[in-house]
Amino acid sequence: MKKGILALILLLPTMLAGSGFRINPMGIKAMGMGGFTTAMSQDATAVFYNPAAISRVEQNSITAGFNVVLPFTSYLDPYDGNTDMEVSPSFPFHVYGVYKLKSKFTLGLAINTPYSTNTNWSENWTGRYIVQENRLRTLYIQPVLSFAINEQLSIGAGPVVAWAQTKRRYAVDFSSMTTENGEAEYKNNGTGFGFTAGLHYIYNKFSVGLNYRSAVNFKLNNGT
Repeated sequence: MKKGILALILLLPTMLAGSGFRINPMGIKAMGMGGFTTAMSQDATAVFYNPAAISRVEQNSITAGFNVVLPFTSYLDPYDGNTDMEVSPSFPFHVYGVYKLKSKFTLGLAINTPYSTNTNWSENWTGRYIVQENRLRTLYIQPVLSFAINEQLSIGAGPVVAWAQTKRRYAVDFSSMTTENGEAEYKNNGTGFGFTAGLHYIYNKFSVGLNYRSAVNFKLNNGT
């Protein structure tokens, strides 16, 4: 039995996947609960975590908040030693609203920034030909509609409209010319579309939720 548990624990890392540029805390209360919110309907953040659950929010409400992200890392070069990345703060935010209709329908709106990155390195660091500055900004707008089938079961769904902006700057090696380094900068932006859907069920003091968010594929312009 103990060997089976140990084998399972050793296999767990192979099942994990990184979140990339995702900023996970999309609600202050949800962050305090460790993200355990798909089955909850305590406030307007349910618009993001489970659109079906907003049918259980008792009154019209608005909630908003932001986080401070301070990315930091260091690169160890075998010849030049450590190079520290410059600290570049970003401020992902979220706004949620719930509006109860006279019928069994409830409207919800989510505006948030679930993906971002902001890294800056000194102009002449070892990896300057790879990157000096890298930036990603996103804005997601998600209107949803929830319907309470009965006192226990509700469903919800809605489209996701997203906007993204990227920027990358890096040095160009001109060492064979009179100037040692040049500089290249690339900027781009575009829009993407997706959808979200959810189901929420309550029985006495027990509740369960199911939420699905589709992939959002961005169509970027040619950039500059």
